[in-house]
Amino acid sequence: MEYTRKMLAEELGCTKQTIATYAKELDLDGHVIRRGQTDYYDEVAASAIASRASGRFARQQEAKADDPADLLQTMLEHYKSEVDRLRAERDAAEARHEAEIERLQQLLIDERELTGMMRSQLMDEARKAKEAASRAEKAEAEASRYRHALAVIEVAPFWKRASLARTALALPAPSTQGE
Repeated sequence: MEYTRKMLAEELGCTKQTIATYAKELDLDGHVIRRGQTDYYDEVAASAIASRASGRFARQQEAKADDPADLLQTMLEHYKSEVDRLRAERDAAEARHEAEIERLQQLLIDERELTGMMRSQLMDEARKAKEAASRAEKAEAEASRYRHALAVIEVAPFWKRASLARTALALPAPSTQGE
């Protein structure tokens, strides 16, 4: 019996080009007859091509031999398992996203607490710096007052120096009690 390329392709579950490629690989030129534009393969060529394609297209041939109801049942089970797998992936992704959201929220809370602590520390440091500047300003003013008083005392006559020193430098009055 003679087989066309189309007949072999349908029976094996592959394309006509695959049949032509296998015929060329197996060097079956002596078993192929060309009439017009159609190639006819004899039984030797057909069995050689079928054995060459058996490993690759075996599952497709088995599926064609199955009952359509069994095939539909198999497909239904496949799609159900695929849906279950996709649901599990979605649930896992949702769990990962929720965990990531919680982690980021905790980081935000920690960052806000740290910012608050840093702000209060900076305010304390600024207050301390203002106090130190105020003390330094007071000390500078007092030192300036003392320098001025010393300058006045130095130019005053010696008999007025003691009273000027007590007044200008706010020294205590000499005690009148004798020891």
